[in-house]
This record gives sequence, C-alpha cells and structure tokens, in this order.
Amino acid sequence: MVTEFDLHERTGVPVAAIRQWLRQHGFGGRAGQRVPPAVERRFLEAHGGPGDQRELLAERTTRPLTEVRRMAPVAAPPPPTPEAPAVPERMTVAMDDSARRVRDLLQRIGSLEAENAELRADREAARQAARDARQEVREAQAAAAPVVETLPTLGEALGRRGLKGRQAVDGLRTLAEAHGEALLAGLAVQDATILDSVRPVCAVITCREVAEGRGYLVVPAGGTACHVCKGSDNRRWFRRMALQLTRAGRRRLLVVGGAADSRAEFDRLAREEPDLKVHLVGEDRVDGTRARALVRGADVVAFWVSTELSHADSQPFKDAARQDPTVVIAASPPGGRGVAALARAVVEAVETQAAKAAGLPRDVR
Repeated sequence: MVTEFDLHERTGVPVAAIRQWLRQHGFGGRAGQRVPPAVERRFLEAHGGPGDQRELLAERTTRPLTEVRRMAPVAAPPPPTPEAPAVPERMTVAMDDSARRVRDLLQRIGSLEAENAELRADREAARQAARDARQEVREAQAAAAPVVETLPTLGEALGRRGLKGRQAVDGLRTLAEAHGEALLAGLAVQDATILDSVRPVCAVITCREVAEGRGYLVVPAGGTACHVCKGSDNRRWFRRMALQLTRAGRRRLLVVGGAADSRAEFDRLAREEPDLKVHLVGEDRVDGTRARALVRGADVVAFWVSTELSHADSQPFKDAARQDPTVVIAASPPGGRGVAALARAVVEAVETQAAKAAGLPRDVR
C-alpha cells in the first residue's frame, strides 16, 4: 500500500489536496496513512485517467521509484531574498546624536551622584561637630555646677532621732497631722510614682469597690472631687462595669441600641478605659451575617431595652448571642435608658455568669 506522499510523487497533486480528497471520500486522510489499492485506483482514475493509471501501476512494478519521482513536476525555485534596504544617512546621523546624548546624560548622572556623596559626608561631619560641641557644653556646665550637699532621707532623719521601723511610720503620721502644710511645702519628691496610688474617693460603696479593685490608697473626698465618679452616677457605674469586665477577662463589649446622646457618653467614657474594646451599634440596619460576625468578636453583648433601635434590627444580634454559649448577654431594665442602667445590667450579668461557673449562689462573689 502507498501513502499520500507516493500519490503526490506520481500525480503531482499537492499532499494537502490528496488528504482532503481522501477525507471527502471517507478514507481518513491522516498524515502518513496507508492507502488501500482500491482507493489508490479510484484516486488515479480521478486525477490521471485509466491510461495513466495502468501506466503508473506498471511503472510501480517495473521501474525504480527514482524514475517515477522524475515524472513529478519540478518545484519552482524560491524567489530571491530581497536585500535589506540601506539605512538613510540622515537616520544614521540621528542615531549617532542619540548615542552621544545618552553618554552625556550618563556622565552627568555620575557627576551628580559624586556631588551627593560629598554632601552627605559634609552633613554627617557637621552633625558630629554639633554633637561634640554639645558634649563640651555639658562637661563645662557640670564642671561649673556648685557641689550640692546630699540631704538625708526622711527615714534617715527620723532614725537619727531614735525612730525606726514602725515607730518612724507613726512619727511621720504624727508630723503630717501636726505640720501637714509645712511638710507639703518643704518636702521634695524624688520618685513621684509612690504617689500614683493615692486617690480621693467619695463614700459611695460603688466608688469604694472600684478604688479597692484598682488598688487605690483612698483619701476621703466628696462630690466632684471623687476620682472615680466625679459626682456622676453614669461615670460611677461605667467604672464599676470596667472593673468587673477586667476581672472576668471579658474586655470585648458589644452594645446594641441606645439613644444617640447615651451612646455618645458611653463612647466617651470607654475612651478612658484603654483595656476595654467597646463596639456600639446604633440606628444603622445590620443584616444577620454582620450581626453574627460582631457577636463572635465579643465577650459580652449588652442590649439597651426600650430605645430607638427597632425589634427587627436588634433581633439578629439576640439570635446570634443566644446561639453562642461563650457570650454573656445583658439587657438594661425597662425604662433604663442611661449609661448607669446599662452598666449596672452588665455588672449583674457578668457576676451571675461567674457565680454559675464557680457553682456558687448569686449573692456570693
């Protein structure tokens, strides 16, 4: 059997045309495919006639293949390759000018970089000279400073008078009661951190609880002088709530609802407690996906009941909070619109959860 290449050599028909003829007549037409004798005869009859067919078939058995190949038409020689057009002289001159400009720019860049390096070196030298001058000034000032006599501490002074240990503390208390104003005016404090825990606190039990929890040394005070409440019930209960959340390790608080002025005051007080992470949801509508995401990021979810937030807007938060057993849910009492009411509700909810976790009754803290 022959291939399409043999048919091409015998008839001069292009190989692509032979393959197309074979495909059209249902004989495949793949490259290098063997053609049965019956198909070969039909192709020769279609492209060479019966006489040519017999002659070609006879030649295939009696003459060498090389002679049959000579019967195929000779391909025309390829056209001569055109020579590349010569570059015009004007273009050559422009290319030379561009190359010269590039070299000049590179040289200019190198010069600028060298100048920049010199400027940096000069600037560093000037800075070092300024540092040396300041050091000389400090040394001169230290040499010219008068020698200050080291004064004894208050404990040393009392010790020289026979008061040591607890007796020195009692002596200091006696001095403070008798000459408090003179001590305040005459004593200098070298380490002010010792005074950081001293705070004026009013007699309200909630403020005293906050002071005890924060480790304050309480100085009795009243009204707006109280460090905890400054005379505000909202501030007092917010500080108490912050202490409770910190103790319980539940510092992430999500607040849902509330009037605009109450939310603003709540946010202002929250800024004074950097350990708390408070997120307020106001009147904006939130879908269920967003509500679930906010609840997942909270330890406590507090709802301001009877506020401007509609039931439909708060319901996604309630559903998400009830499905999360790790979240503590708090709600202000009916009519409790202020910060104090919500903060008190959060304190009670967190205390209840802690008591349940410890297996204690509600009133045992």
